[in-house]
Amino acid sequence: MTLLFALAALSTTTTIPLGSEEHKWLAVALGLFVCAAACALAINWPLKYRGPETSNVLALLKGAQEDNANDATRAVGEVRAEILMAAQDKNKTKEHLLFAALLSELAAVATVGVAIVEVLHPTF
Repeated sequence: MTLLFALAALSTTTTIPLGSEEHKWLAVALGLFVCAAACALAINWPLKYRGPETSNVLALLKGAQEDNANDATRAVGEVRAEILMAAQDKNKTKEHLLFAALLSELAAVATVGVAIVEVLHPTF
């Protein structure tokens, strides 16, 4: 990001004028950095995780009291598995956003590198 700002500062000086090609690369890099930042912010957005319905829990508590300990343990395990599956689904979304942010950042750094090469060696 610092290199992007440095090249943007160079574009306003008269000592090293930047051509249209360099400006295009810088614009693409800036867009990719903004995309990466948006994905990073979206990762931290709190997601609503699904849990057991209160009415179902109350129905189980008011239901048959003659259930044995094994049945109760199994019911608790099923509810915990349901919560875990919901959390894993939500985390999958955040995983995809993180991957997109990393790819955007990598592409932005590469385009800044191309812009630097264009400034230093305009004959390429």
